[in-house]
Amino acid sequence: MSSATCVVLRPIVPGVNFSFPAEHAKGAELFFFFYFTATGLHALHVLIGIVVLAVIARAASRRAYSAHYHAPITVAGLYWHFVDLVWIFLFALIYLPGRSEA
Repeated sequence: MSSATCVVLRPIVPGVNFSFPAEHAKGAELFFFFYFTATGLHALHVLIGIVVLAVIARAASRRAYSAHYHAPITVAGLYWHFVDLVWIFLFALIYLPGRSEA
């Protein structure tokens, strides 16, 4: 990775300049790069979901929705649960490999 890329990505992705003095250093650096990238993107989408749900809650408190008009609530719920589902797969892909004794 070039120095300019590292300088740009360092505040965003903490794993860019991670060093690991061991025989698997390149593998560790790659793991932590993907780890911080994946969890950072997930956190960004969670933050977006929180903002969307807050906007939906505010509109609901103003009685903007009814039994016939509730599409924004449904779409926001689908988005939130999709982000949750992505985290389940990220957890399985990041934390579980290499955990078995077999």
